[in-house]
Amino acid sequence: MDSNDVLEDKDSGPEVQLNLPGSVISRIEELMGGTEQFDSEEFDAVAYINRVFPTEQSLSGVESAAAKCEFRLASVQHDIRRLVRAQHDQRVAGHQALLDAQRCIAELALQVADINKKAERSESMVREITAEIKQLDCAKWNLTAAITALNHLHMLAGGAASLRTLAQKRQYKELVLPLQAIMEVLEQLEMYRDIKELNALRDEVHAIRAQLAQQILADFKEALTGGGKTTISPRTLSEACAVVDALEPHVKQELIKWLINMQLQEYEHLFSGEQEEAWVSHVERRYAWLKKHLLRFEESLAPALPHAWRLSERIAHRFCKITRKALSEIMQARRNEVDVKLLLYAIQKTYNFELLLHKRFVGTELGAEVDPATVNLDFDDDDKEVQTEDKTVNTKGSPWIGLIGACFEPHLSLYITSLDTNLRALMDRFIQRRVKNILTKT
Repeated sequence: MDSNDVLEDKDSGPEVQLNLPGSVISRIEELMGGTEQFDSEEFDAVAYINRVFPTEQSLSGVESAAAKCEFRLASVQHDIRRLVRAQHDQRVAGHQALLDAQRCIAELALQVADINKKAERSESMVREITAEIKQLDCAKWNLTAAITALNHLHMLAGGAASLRTLAQKRQYKELVLPLQAIMEVLEQLEMYRDIKELNALRDEVHAIRAQLAQQILADFKEALTGGGKTTISPRTLSEACAVVDALEPHVKQELIKWLINMQLQEYEHLFSGEQEEAWVSHVERRYAWLKKHLLRFEESLAPALPHAWRLSERIAHRFCKITRKALSEIMQARRNEVDVKLLLYAIQKTYNFELLLHKRFVGTELGAEVDPATVNLDFDDDDKEVQTEDKTVNTKGSPWIGLIGACFEPHLSLYITSLDTNLRALMDRFIQRRVKNILTKT
């Protein structure tokens, strides 16, 4: 079949180009079994028809092929219309959903604006309520402070009279707690120094405290130096010590100083510089006196005094200072009478006594009260280990070792000179013996 005999489809009208959606094109391709060859720029319709109907005999099926194409074309048109309607419905539904969303957003914006207005009104109300609450809190605090100050003032006024009465009756045990409470009240009322009446009460309390300090010191002096005529019992002294602890620190310091001086009055008299007992050869008697005196003190007066005052330890410490000063002065005055034997005897007895004090008062707080410059005399090796009663005692850093013995340091040159003399004598004796042996052999 020639190309001239084949139907040529030539459209003299303008070429119409359809822009179909991708889904429609996909459906057309599905129905036609693929349209790639029709989409090609090199597609030749005449050649395609000649390929489908190559002979005249094949033209007999043109009507059936045309009918099939028309059916397929009608089916494709039906699908296209259905897809177009579906796309239109989706576009309408999307537009309606967009309108609904816009309407919801507008309603939400109105609600948010309404909430913001309500929040602003609530915040304003809260500020007003808070301001009123602050005023009420301030008024409550002022009222509470005023009531507390009045209570303290009442306690102070009544407590001052009560303190004076208890002090006159020497009821020290009942006086301690009111005294402590009044002192706390005075601290609380420290901010009201401009009130004259309060200052008068404060001065009255301070006067009562000063009177108490003088009265208690007088009671101790009467009880300890008045002989058997005193009416102050040890129990009263013990209760008075609790009052002393509640007073100013200098009151306790003054009382402790007086007690220590009183306990050592006998020692200073017995071993004064003009007494023969004061010489270095009798140094052991000094230490024996303190041992006996501390035993008597702890049996008689110490139970009535607070353990925290550490009176025995303070007495021993003061005794060591007095002894060191006395020995130093007497050895300086009688320097020519000091020999090596006497010096070594005194050093050994002193060291034994200091070691006894170290063992007796170990673990106390005395180390904080001792001048380190006074503890500089070593008699043993560097770690200061000594053997006593089959037990090793570590005295390193002890505040007692050397507390008295420091007075012997200026006289240690006698011991060194003695060692040097003895060494020279031994060397001379050794040389003489060696020379004698050599001469004998020759």
